[in-house]
Order: sequence, then structure tokens, then C-alpha cells
Amino acid sequence: MDFSAFNSRAGGEIGADMTILHPVTGEPIMQGKEPCVVIVRGSESPSAQAAMQALRKARMAEKKADDEDAEKSMAELHASMAEAAAPLVMGFRHVFLGDRELTAADAREFLDLNMVTLDLDDEGKPRSLSFVEQVLRFSGQRANFLPKRATEQRSGSASLAGSTPSAKP
Repeated sequence: MDFSAFNSRAGGEIGADMTILHPVTGEPIMQGKEPCVVIVRGSESPSAQAAMQALRKARMAEKKADDEDAEKSMAELHASMAEAAAPLVMGFRHVFLGDRELTAADAREFLDLNMVTLDLDDEGKPRSLSFVEQVLRFSGQRANFLPKRATEQRSGSASLAGSTPSAKP
């Protein structure tokens, strides 16, 4: 058996298409018949791991002793999640702000279009996912980054129902 089919670290470096979901309805956002897509780097990829390590080091350097017990505001929680997610964004397809098509350099601007709200139903499941939550959830789903011969679910979305990606529309 050739185990290269299970190399999610290398696949994560290549990235995968994540269909952007409407942050309220959970439906795929389309431009005509084409899905609006964020190209996402997998969290297991070497470059994502390096970015997370650099982020941890920067946070440790800034951390004050009395910060450990302080509760984060929603804005602070969102900002830290967006900071972690921005290096995972490799690009976009069919995503514009006005007339400007977004690029990887616009990742933080895109991630800040809406905020994390922790909007949970009675069972504790999210009713909606902000763009930053979608990117982080998708990036952490190993199946999205395995070669196609290992799984047919390479492209998908950050499903509200759970951690398994849905098939690309």
C-alpha cells in the first residue's frame, strides 16, 4: 500500500477549495452558477504550523501575568481567531469587495467582514458560522487535504452540521 495517499501535511500545503457558506443560512454563496471559494491551507501543513508557532511566540512575548484570568471580549476572541486564520487563506475565487477581486493579501479584511458570535442552538451546535469560523473549521478537517485517491471529499465547505465536509456544489 502506498501511504503517500495519506499525506495530509503535503496536501495541506497545496490547499483546497472551501465553498463559502452564507453566515446566517448556511447555504453556499454563489456567483451565478459558480461557488464563491476561499482557497484554504490545511492546518497540518508545514507553513501553517510555522505561522501558528510564530503567533504563539508573539503572544507569549506580549502576555502579562495578570492576563491569564482576564475574560476576552467577543471582539478580542474574533481578532485572535482572525489572526490565526489569515495565514491559512491562499486566495479566493469569485469573491469581490465592490469591484475589487480579493487576493490572499485581503484575507484579514475578508475574515473581518463578520464576527464570531457563538450563536448556538439548544443542543449547543452552531446556528451560523462566521467566515473566520468556516476557514478554521475547514482547515482542520484532514479529509479536505488528502489526495483524491484517499478520499473523494477534497473540496467542500465548513458544514454547520459537523466536521465532515460536504461535497462541492
